[in-house]
Amino acid sequence: MSAFLQISGVSKWFGGLAAVKNVGMSVEKGEVIGLLGPNGSGKTTLINLVSGALKPSGGSIRVDGRETAGARPDEIARMGVARTFQLVRVPPSLSLLENALIPVAFGGNPRGGRVAEAAALAALRVVGLDSRADDMAGGLNYID
Repeated sequence: MSAFLQISGVSKWFGGLAAVKNVGMSVEKGEVIGLLGPNGSGKTTLINLVSGALKPSGGSIRVDGRETAGARPDEIARMGVARTFQLVRVPPSLSLLENALIPVAFGGNPRGGRVAEAAALAALRVVGLDSRADDMAGGLNYID
C-alpha cells in the first residue's frame, strides 16, 4: 500500500530563488507530522504546493495515488487535503453549530439535515466546543 501523501523531488523557484528544492516525503492516512525549520526555509511554500495554492516548478505530489501537482485547491481538498491559515476567521453572526455546518454541507462529502447536524456536533465535540454549539462565533476568543 502506498502513502496517502507522496512528495517526490518537489521544487518551487521564484525567479532565481529556490524556495523549495528537491523535497521528498510521505505521509500515511491519519498520520500527524510536524514540519520544522527556520524562517525562510520553505515550510509555508511546501504547504502551499501540497494544497494547490502554488504550482510546483518540478517534481510530483500524489494524494492517494493521484497526481495533484498543479491541481486547483478545491480539487485537492475534495481528495482530503486542505490547508488552514494561522489567522482563522469565522462568520461572527453565525452560531458555532452553523459555522461547523458549512464544511459539512459544502465539503467533499456534502450532507444535509440531521446527518449534517450530527457531523457538525461531532466536530465541535472534537475541539471541546459542543456544549457551546448555540453560542455566537463572534463571542469566541482567539484560543477558542
